[in-house]
Amino acid sequence: MALKGRTWSDVDKRFVVYINRRIKEDPRKLSLRTIERLTGIKHGRLGGLLNMTAGVPTIDEFIGLCRLVGLEASSVMRMLETTAEEPNTRADGLDKLLDQVAAHPEDFDIAALHDPNAAMERETPRD
Repeated sequence: MALKGRTWSDVDKRFVVYINRRIKEDPRKLSLRTIERLTGIKHGRLGGLLNMTAGVPTIDEFIGLCRLVGLEASSVMRMLETTAEEPNTRADGLDKLLDQVAAHPEDFDIAALHDPNAAMERETPRD
């Protein structure tokens, strides 16, 4: 058993938004109790899952909800993966630039060059 639960990833969130939309569009007008009966997922868990207030979906829940709305789980996963956002490379690049500025401010025309506390600030780690 895991010691710490997984946090909601972008893929998890996109899946729940997608499956919520499919459930609302379903002509059967499915209630949580009906979904429970069809998938085996308890209605309380379904409520927390579909509102993203409980733990992330397990693989069994993912497959069960896909089957509920007539979808193949592998196709849904492929779709979710292809619409995934790229990592935030801008933030990564900014961190590298800030580290460069802190290590070598003389290479940049910035106020830190004229600050009497520049040496101390260069050596202070960023949080």
